[in-house]
Amino acid sequence: MRSGRPFITFSRRAPSLKDAIISAINDIRKAGIGADVFRVDYCSLVTQADIARRIGRSRQLVHQYITGQRGPGGFPPPACVIGDEAPLWYWCEVAYWLWQNNMIKEEVLREAEEIEIINDLLKLERQNSEHPERTQEIIKAIFPQICRM
Repeated sequence: MRSGRPFITFSRRAPSLKDAIISAINDIRKAGIGADVFRVDYCSLVTQADIARRIGRSRQLVHQYITGQRGPGGFPPPACVIGDEAPLWYWCEVAYWLWQNNMIKEEVLREAEEIEIINDLLKLERQNSEHPERTQEIIKAIFPQICRM
C-alpha cells in the first residue's frame, strides 16, 4: 500500500517501456484479484530539481534554461505554481523542448509521451466508468468526428 492505495511494482523484459507497461496493465486485469490500474506511477509534474536529475545537469543550469539565460529560449511555461513560487512543469512538455534542443535522446521523449498517453487513457476510462453519461456527452461535444466512426 502506498498513500492508501495498492501499489504494484513490476520488473519485466519487453521490446519497449510502453510494451512493458501495457503488458503489466493487462496482467493485473487478467489476475482476477479485483484490482485495476489507475495510473502508471510516473510523475508527470516535475520541479526544477526533478528536471535537473532526469537530465543529469545542475539545478542552476536548468534555471538558466527556464529563464532563457542559457540555451535557445522558449522553455515551456510551468503547468502550475504551488506554494510560494514553487513552479511545476509537465515532464512531457519539458522532454519535448529538451529533445528539440538535442539535450535528450528521442527514446526519452517517446517514453514520456507514451506514459502520458497511457495515464490519460486510464484516467478517461475511470471517468467513463464513474460518470458514463457525462463523459460520453463531453467526448461527443469535443470529438464529434470520433463518434461518427
